[in-house]
Amino acid sequence: MSLSRDRKYRNDIILFIALFALSALLLFLGNLDSKGGKATVTDSEGRVYTFDLYENKDLRIETELGYNVISVHDGRICVSDADCPDCSCVKQGDISKKGDKIVCLPHKLIVEVDSEDNTELDSVTY
Repeated sequence: MSLSRDRKYRNDIILFIALFALSALLLFLGNLDSKGGKATVTDSEGRVYTFDLYENKDLRIETELGYNVISVHDGRICVSDADCPDCSCVKQGDISKKGDKIVCLPHKLIVEVDSEDNTELDSVTY
């Protein structure tokens, strides 16, 4: 009786390790292609700016609510300066992965990293 319990316990451990390794592998593979190639910035007035993350540049975006300076460098984008009260958009730092966002609530500005190819389908509405 003890022998079959030991065998079950050992098989449970092997199964647990295999499932853990598979989960870690899937998590790793899911993050391989998460780098974005483009970023879009939408301001409070509805203007949309598109940036290639591999072309270094700075752009000052001014609206009636205030200004934000967008900096693109080495595949990353950030809000490097702003005149909003708490500067939380500046404190959010650089982003580079597909789906990452920086939001400036006082200025109603959204920075979002997209994939290199924006033709992928996110959802379908009927």
